[in-house]
Amino acid sequence: MKKTVVLFYLISIANLIQAQIVWNIGEKDKNTAGFALAPDKYADFLKNDFGWEDKYFIIGWSNPKTDFPYVLPGTSDVWAGSLNGAGIRTQEINILFRMKETGSGTGYKLVVDVLDAHSKNPPLLKITVNGHVYKTVLPKGKSDASLTGDYSQITPNTIEIPLDDIIKTGSNTVQLKVIEGSWLILDDVRL
Repeated sequence: MKKTVVLFYLISIANLIQAQIVWNIGEKDKNTAGFALAPDKYADFLKNDFGWEDKYFIIGWSNPKTDFPYVLPGTSDVWAGSLNGAGIRTQEINILFRMKETGSGTGYKLVVDVLDAHSKNPPLLKITVNGHVYKTVLPKGKSDASLTGDYSQITPNTIEIPLDDIIKTGSNTVQLKVIEGSWLILDDVRL
């Protein structure tokens, strides 16, 4: 009996260590309240200077309520700068963070919890971590009402990317960008 309890304790500790969160932006709570522009000011994306390649969210410095938008527009979203005949504008969110030390077999993974996506034109999300590219097409949402704060018909989706040998000691970057399709709404992003 004693050995079983000790074994259970060791397994629990190992799982806790493996699932340790290094940083997070937002909370996985099916709510955008902790993000800038939430719950319905998506049309102010450009007005608030979001989406540009020289804008960064710095872990430990930036504030999600003012510096991280709840929505990431796609190339089809006129309200975010893509205009018919005038070119396609891709928007991006850049996340910068430092690691004091890393090593092989760390179990690091990037988790992006998407609350919802456009119902007819789902986004192709490109995630770049320290130069390594991952792409995924998100499933269609059920309704576009989530863009304006109604989360009663959302289609959540979780993207997990193993980053064992990609996270390095020192500076690291994560970039989120919709390269085709329309918007997505974020619930949280974490390492």
